[in-house]
Amino acid sequence: MALSAILLMTPPANHRIAEKGNMTPRFLRLASKLLLSAMIPLALGICVDFYVVLSKVTHAPGLAFGIAIAAFLTFMGFWFAFPLWSRSGEEQSTTVQAAATTKSA
Repeated sequence: MALSAILLMTPPANHRIAEKGNMTPRFLRLASKLLLSAMIPLALGICVDFYVVLSKVTHAPGLAFGIAIAAFLTFMGFWFAFPLWSRSGEEQSTTVQAAATTKSA
């Protein structure tokens, strides 16, 4: 979780100090990379918390581990797989619209 916090707090500091408050392409690339990098340790930290709490509450470490893995897969699905799938669908619809426009012209 600490690594995630560091990665999440780096873009604002960089924006203020290195970029002097300007929104540059370099800053946008750096911020995007750091934010994406922060998502994996954040998901891992949350899932470890799930595991610890659930194993203490249920006294079933196997069940707690399974739920923690399911939570991690859910995070990865919604944070990475869904946006990639959504983007590919958008690109396909743009290609279809471009083809339709070309045919009608």
